Amino acid sequence: VALEVAPQSRLLLDSTEVALAGQIGTALAACAPLRIASFGNVPLDFRASADVPWLTVLPASGRTPISANLCATAGVLAPGSYTATVTVTAATLNSSATVPVRFSVTPAPALQTGGVTSAASFAANQPISAGQMLSLFGTNLSADTAQAASFPLPTELGSTRVLVGGVPAPLLYVSPSQINLITPVRLSSQAGSGTTVTVYSSRLASPAARVNVARSSPGVFTVLGAGTGAGAITHADGAVISRLDPLRPGEVISVYLTGLGSLDPPVEDGAPAPAEPLSRAIANVRLLMDNQPAEVLYAGASPGFAGLHLVVAKVPETLPRRFPELVVESDAAR
Repeated sequence: VALEVAPQSRLLLDSTEVALAGQIGTALAACAPLRIASFGNVPLDFRASADVPWLTVLPASGRTPISANLCATAGVLAPGSYTATVTVTAATLNSSATVPVRFSVTPAPALQTGGVTSAASFAANQPISAGQMLSLFGTNLSADTAQAASFPLPTELGSTRVLVGGVPAPLLYVSPSQINLITPVRLSSQAGSGTTVTVYSSRLASPAARVNVARSSPGVFTVLGAGTGAGAITHADGAVISRLDPLRPGEVISVYLTGLGSLDPPVEDGAPAPAEPLSRAIANVRLLMDNQPAEVLYAGASPGFAGLHLVVAKVPETLPRRFPELVVESDAAR
C-alpha cells in the first residue's frame, strides 16, 4: 500500500486533450465535458478561462468536483483547424491545470454539378421519379459515415437530412461525399415539372439542386455496381447471368433496377415492399433484347426492399446474339 501525503491539494483534470468540431457559419456551439476534481477529493474553489474568444467554459467558476463543458462556436471562423488552451486555477491555492483544445471547422455541404444521379446507372442530369433510389455526390454532405440499420428507413442519419421537393427522403447511407436515398412517393404529383434536392448537414444547407421529375426514370443495376458493364440480371434460380453462364432462349430471367415510378398498391416512404400483394408498376413496362420484345411477367417492387424494382420476363425463343443488349422501357423512358 502506497500512501501519498501532499503539502496541499491540487487540481485534477480528466482529459489530456479535447477535440471539437463545428460547421462554418453556425451559432450552435459544439461542446464536450471536462471533469474538474482535486487531489484527495478536497473541495477547491476554481476559475476557468480560455485563451481564444470562440471557446468558453461553462461554468467559468465553481467548486470541485464538477463536470464543466467546453463549448466552441464556429461563427465567422473560416474552415480549418484551430487550437486553444483552457486554464483552470484554484482560487485560494497556488494550483492550476491546463488542457489543450482542437476545434475543426468544416464548410457547408455542397452538391457537385450533376451530382443527383440514379443509384443504378449513375447517369447525371436525368429526370427522377417517385420511389427511385438515388445517389447524391458532393462535398461535406455529412460529418460521419452511417447507414440505415432497419425499416422503416430513417429520414435523418447522423446529422444529415435530404429534402426532395421539400419532403424528407428516406436515407439508406450517408458519408461526406455520397448519400443514397429513396425519393418520396409524393414526388409522383410533380411528374412533368421540376423540383429541388437540398442536403442539410446539422443546421447548414447546400444550395438547392434543380432536377426534372418524370413518371418513370428506369436504370438497371450492374454487376460491378458502377453503372457500367454487365447488368444485374439473374436466371430463375438466382444465379447471375454472365459470359460463363449466359442467357438461355425461352428461360425466365429477373432484371434488377430502380425508377419504375408509381406502384399499385403504393409502398409507404421508407417501408419495404410487400410480398403479398405485390406492388406492381403502374407504367407500361417493356423489355427489349436487341430490339426484340420479351414477354414481361412482372414489373414492380422487389419484395422486402425499398427503392429496388424488378422486371421478370421470358427470354425470346430465338436470339440473334449470345450476349444481347437489354433495354428497359417504362412509359417510353429508356
